[in-house]
Amino acid sequence: MEQSELEKQKVDGMLPEQFAEFDKWLQFEKDPEKKVAWITFNRPERSNAMPLLIIDRINDYLKRAELDPEVKVVIFRGVGPHFGVGADATELGFQIGFKSGKTEEERKKPGQTQRLVDDRRTMGWDNPEMRTYRCVKATICQVQGYCYGLQFELAMASDIVICSEDARFAHPAFRYLGPMGNMNLWIETIGLRKVKEMMLTARPLSAEEALQCNLVNKVVPLDKLEETVMEYAQAISVMSMDGITIGKAI
Repeated sequence: MEQSELEKQKVDGMLPEQFAEFDKWLQFEKDPEKKVAWITFNRPERSNAMPLLIIDRINDYLKRAELDPEVKVVIFRGVGPHFGVGADATELGFQIGFKSGKTEEERKKPGQTQRLVDDRRTMGWDNPEMRTYRCVKATICQVQGYCYGLQFELAMASDIVICSEDARFAHPAFRYLGPMGNMNLWIETIGLRKVKEMMLTARPLSAEEALQCNLVNKVVPLDKLEETVMEYAQAISVMSMDGITIGKAI
């Protein structure tokens, strides 16, 4: 049967018009005077769960910030009550072999090619966690509510994490895929025993626990979160660009 024009336009199972949603769900903006850029998760109706394809765009935005002389600090933030719950669970189910549907085609499991592409996107050397870790500009995570999955990895990789008192940190993939992310980085950041506890129990860490194990720098009331993050960003912005870059590299 000849492939329809619509099917030919599909990319990783998504149609062109669906890519337009990315500009709403993941946003980049900057303030040249403050030397700050924001990467904002804006899908509050899904607790800022992100499609797998959007992960590539996080890297694009980080590269943009790195090359921009008007940016010294990159802030990750989320719209709504939660910073984010990671990748969209409906896509993750398909990735690991579960897919529902009425027809055989809809129920078909993904091929190894698709799985490898998705694994490279989420766990490869140049995934958002490692791109954030190696970013030459300073990075800050502004965390409220749930900080799970992808967003948890970004928090682990960022230079500074400021969270509200209601913040909770976890990686749900521990429950069905085992260890995820850069485990060496996690162990260096919060310690071997705390990583094992998170992996074996999948219990979220409270804001206070995250502070005690050095996952976050500061815990503040929710209504002071944005203000506190900007105080940190402005303190960094008065540093020289090379001082920030070389200091991080060392």
